[in-house]
Formats: sequence, structure tokens, C-alpha cells
Amino acid sequence: MTMTDVPAVVQVPVKDLEHHTRLALEVLGYSPDESSIIERILLYAQLRGNTQGVVKLVTKSLDKHPLSSTKPIAVERNSPTTASVDGNQHCGMLVLQYATDLAISKASQGGVSVVTCRNYATSTGAIGFYAQEIARHGLIGLVFSGSPELVAPHGGTQPLFGTNPIAIAFPRNDRDTPLVMDLATSAISYFAVILAKLAKQAIPANVAIDCQGKPTTDPSAVHAILPFGGHKGSALALVVELFSNALAGGAIHDKDNANDWASCVMAVDPTRFHADLNAFTARVEQILGRVKSNPPITPGAALWLPGERGNSVYHQHVTQGTIDMDASLWQQLQDFTSAKKTSRL
Repeated sequence: MTMTDVPAVVQVPVKDLEHHTRLALEVLGYSPDESSIIERILLYAQLRGNTQGVVKLVTKSLDKHPLSSTKPIAVERNSPTTASVDGNQHCGMLVLQYATDLAISKASQGGVSVVTCRNYATSTGAIGFYAQEIARHGLIGLVFSGSPELVAPHGGTQPLFGTNPIAIAFPRNDRDTPLVMDLATSAISYFAVILAKLAKQAIPANVAIDCQGKPTTDPSAVHAILPFGGHKGSALALVVELFSNALAGGAIHDKDNANDWASCVMAVDPTRFHADLNAFTARVEQILGRVKSNPPITPGAALWLPGERGNSVYHQHVTQGTIDMDASLWQQLQDFTSAKKTSRL
């Protein structure tokens, strides 16, 4: 069956998606423990309608580096509140999860932590996942993640920054559902461009330029993605570049070939500033309540908090047990796992 023979969207049982995700990770060579971590991160994104999901499995974004089997993830520099982690070419998701766990441990004991990680060369996935993990431990989480050159600075024509996402999360009264802000500093994510190419669809106007520096809506013609919000997004992209590649020590240029991407994780214990966590989250809820109760421009319309729409989509998918997926992506995932299984017989 070809891409033109299938509908644009297919309804996929969540259990089937989970099965093929695990199978794909297995055939890529990940251990069961590694696969469990990566699967959680991929499905966190996929079930929220985030573009950082299973598309990574069929685009070589998670191919294992041969060196990752020879050296473990290691701490290079360490103090009670800081650490520098060497990923030793392990999967970016595993490295950033390691750094996140370390940041949680240090902040829980010392009140604040800053942990950097570098020397990995595969995607970290939706970084809201890691910020959420921090907030679920009653801490404020901040994550900055660099990536290869894809985004031109404001007014420029050549890719220089990564899509350089920022995620910040705050604990709430409901500890399982913190407030999570997760945004790329680019006008569109790289994998949104990839998904548009797979689906043979146009990308939105004014989010990318071609090799002539002209705006394009053809995903195959994209030479550089633009920062969101003009000079403001460009400034934030630069800040992430400095956190990840100046502070964390990742590659500064030709990052894709250097195989040395980097991230920075921060955690803050709000109980160092309040009587207890409940006192802090009560104030968080008060502020969020004021946002939600603000009169909408469109009568009857909902005002969404950061991450709230994604959580709603996630719960809908989990409750109904199915998810709508791009048909070509689902077919490619099935073909990938089937071909890999056959090649190993």
C-alpha cells in the first residue's frame, strides 16, 4: 500500500502505538531499561499532539552511536549544587534524563541546582517532559536544550541556532499536573517540517526561508527556520545557545557533525522561600486562577494555561484508547519495525 492509497489520518490504538514504539527501540539496539525511558518521553509528546514524538524513530534521530556501548554516562565535575555530565555519545534522552535526576537530587538537598550535560548527538525529545519531572518532585524546573544549526538569527539568512527549546515547570496543588511551559524559540519545530514533508503538506507562511532567503511554505525547500516573534525569539534562542554551548560546553559550530549537543537543567526548591510547599502552590493557584478568570476576547472561549491543551489531548487519547496519526508516519513506523525484524531473522 502506498502513501497515496491511504487516508491522510488513521486512528491507531494506543496499545499498538506503544508496541511498535518498544519494538522500534529494541531493533535500534536499546536495552529494555533504556527503551522504557525513551518510550515514556516519545509517548509524552505523541499523546499530547507534540511533534517531538515517534517521528524520531523513522528519521534516524535515535540511531545509536557505536561509542555509546563502550562508556557510561559520567559526571565530570561535581559539587553539592552543580554538576557537569558527559553523555559519552549516549542517546540525548537518556543523557538529559540522567541530568534531570541529578538536578532533582541536588536541589532537594541543597535548595537549588544547575546541571549541564553535553557530548550526545541525538534528540532530547520534548523537554517539557523533564521540566514536568522536576515539578512533580515539588521543585521549579528549568530546561534549556541546544541542537544543530537550523534557525537563522533575526535578519539573517543562514542557519545558526538550533530550534533551542525552553521548558519551565511549576508545581501545583495537584502534584501530578504541574504547570509546564515548553516552547521552541523557532517559529516552527524541525520535526513539524519533517512531518509536513512526510504528509506532503505545506508549512505555515512566514516560518522559514529558502536558500535565496525568500519565504517558503514548501517543507522540501526549507534552508533555514525563522525565530518566533522576530528579534525577541532570536534573543531567547541566543540565550539557550549560551546556556547549552557556552556554559554546558557543547559544540559551537557544525554541531551535527561534531556530535556534541548540550543542555542545561536547573531546579529550585520553593520551600526555601516559603513555610512549606503548600504555601507556595497556593500562591501559584491564585495567580493561575486570575489568568483563567480573565474575560476572553471571544465570549465563551477558554483561556488556556501553558501545557493545559496538551494535557487535555493526552487524557482524551488515554481515555478513548486511540490516537489519530498521520497515515504515512504510522505506515513508516510499521514498515520500519517489520523490515528490521525480518533483517534480524
